[in-house]
Amino acid sequence: MTGWTASAARNHIMLVREKPPTLGYRRLSYHSDIYPDLREFLATHGKPDFLAETTDGGFRFLVFYYLGNGQTFLLRTRGPGTGTVEYAGPYPMSASERTKLTNLRANATAAGNPGT
Repeated sequence: MTGWTASAARNHIMLVREKPPTLGYRRLSYHSDIYPDLREFLATHGKPDFLAETTDGGFRFLVFYYLGNGQTFLLRTRGPGTGTVEYAGPYPMSASERTKLTNLRANATAAGNPGT
């Protein structure tokens, strides 16, 4: 699941919703399948409401946004073979971020859009 989903996810904020499954949910599932550390993180913190993903210098960076408690975590991975995820946070979400993401989720729900 690294082909079209990886290119579609690059530098985008994606809604994470299981039903119907969004691109964000698919990407989160993909990463948790290959990174055991991420599975542990998700077991502790739960699934984020939104996920942003980018790559730079051989690292993949993930940003998890949790609207319920207004927290953001930054995660960094190496290649899939390492299984290691480093994370920092939680950081408080800005009021602007929270408003934008809340509106994005509401618009996706109202439009019946699976979300990206």
